[in-house]
Amino acid sequence: MIIIDHDYAIQEKDKEEEEEEEEEEEEEEEEEEEEEEEEEEEEEEEEEEEEEEEEEEEEEEEEEEEEEEEEEEEEEEEEEEEEEEEEEEEEEEKTWARSL
Repeated sequence: MIIIDHDYAIQEKDKEEEEEEEEEEEEEEEEEEEEEEEEEEEEEEEEEEEEEEEEEEEEEEEEEEEEEEEEEEEEEEEEEEEEEEEEEEEEEEKTWARSL
């Protein structure tokens, strides 16, 4: 009887140890999965931030280009106006010179 009880006790102890090991393995796996998920989330956030930064840079560049184009157009218009004024002055001088 004592031998059977002793064997049974050893088997029960082995079962408990096995169950504990399985639980520990499961916990480790869960922790690893959580860490992986956190890493993935961090990577996604970083990618999103990078994309946002790129978009902002592109928008800034576009705005700068538009401003430059507007400035160029304004300069061209001013030059054209100056040329027209000079032509008008020349015409007036010619007209005035003829009237003499």
